[in-house]
Amino acid sequence: MAEEADKATKYYTLEEIQKHNHSKSIWLILHYKVYNLSKFLEEHPAGGEVLREQAGGDATENFEDVGHSTHA
Repeated sequence: MAEEADKATKYYTLEEIQKHNHSKSIWLILHYKVYNLSKFLEEHPAGGEVLREQAGGDATENFEDVGHSTHA
């Protein structure tokens, strides 16, 4: 069972993630996981600009500083 989970895990380099820092492709890191938030820009409660500012990098600290709910 654990072997199946390992096969499904995709790893990215920071260099790969940093390429996704524009309005058509927004990737960021939260708690060591990579999220593609490109389609979430318009739905984000604080607006898409907040996500654009964090795109291509680790947004964990800023995410925690805002005090998101457990649902977020």
